[in-house]
Amino acid sequence: MEAYLAITRNRLKHGRLELSHARRQLTHVRRADGTTTDTAAEALHAVADFYNRLYSSASGPLNIIASGPLTAPITAADLRQACSRIRGNTSPGIDHIPSRVAKLCVPQVADRLALLINAMFAADQFPPDFVHARTILLHKKGDATDISNYRPISLLPTIY
Repeated sequence: MEAYLAITRNRLKHGRLELSHARRQLTHVRRADGTTTDTAAEALHAVADFYNRLYSSASGPLNIIASGPLTAPITAADLRQACSRIRGNTSPGIDHIPSRVAKLCVPQVADRLALLINAMFAADQFPPDFVHARTILLHKKGDATDISNYRPISLLPTIY
């Protein structure tokens, strides 16, 4: 949409840049039975089936051992140090906050953000978007319809 608006406003260079960053929608994927999907919805189901089979365990679900509560509060210095290690070219997660924005802004509000994060830990309540990741598939090489030629990448919220 941004590319279309840029082009109609005679901003061709910006429009071309937007089009070059546009993501292709995966519609044609080969299912386990050998047939190929024709729509994005069918491809989504085929991808989900593939990864559910790939990551399922024949011995049943994992036994998760609960860890203890966070005992040391997070400090503003911790947040500033974490932000200094952020790479500026990473893709944003579900919060759509570019990492370069967090790297520049979080140090300015680190004191208040540390209070907020510690309050969330104390209350054991977190925004739903903090516990969700956006997963994208990166084509490695080979047949583009073979789902095993894709690598899933989970994009966590930047503030997480």
